[in-house]
Amino acid sequence: MKTVFKILMVAFATIFLSSCLTGEYHSTPRMFIASLYRTTPAGVCDTLSRLDTIQVGDTMRAVMVLDGVYNTLVAFQVSADRTAFDYRLECDSVAGRLLAEGSKPEKGSLYFAKDCYQFFTTLYYVPLQAGKYDFTFTLSSTAGEKYSPVTGTLTQVVR
Repeated sequence: MKTVFKILMVAFATIFLSSCLTGEYHSTPRMFIASLYRTTPAGVCDTLSRLDTIQVGDTMRAVMVLDGVYNTLVAFQVSADRTAFDYRLECDSVAGRLLAEGSKPEKGSLYFAKDCYQFFTTLYYVPLQAGKYDFTFTLSSTAGEKYSPVTGTLTQVVR
């Protein structure tokens, strides 16, 4: 019994150690909304959950974290119905230095500079008409094809 156990341990150790020999890490990039804020036309500011219904004219800000984990970030794209929302990405001046040429935050498109592993941005949007609409997010990194790009959706109900 002890011999079988030793053989199994050596086999498992060989498999686990051989997976680290390539020196390449591949991980699925992550994106999430850290917080969601609303300012109403009357000036009231509050925090919402992603499931809350909003009103036409509310000013929304969704603080987002984009994380490449072990791989560097390449691009981030936000898309939604432009007739339903006025939207853009907001970045401060420090984060702006991590953006590459071709980035258009005002159109929801970011390209990242070399060696950018994590990025913070804010999705600003104002609903223009009532209905149920989706924001689609696509984040890509230098990870292999199996891992990147990754997509996500935020469904927003507007009254």
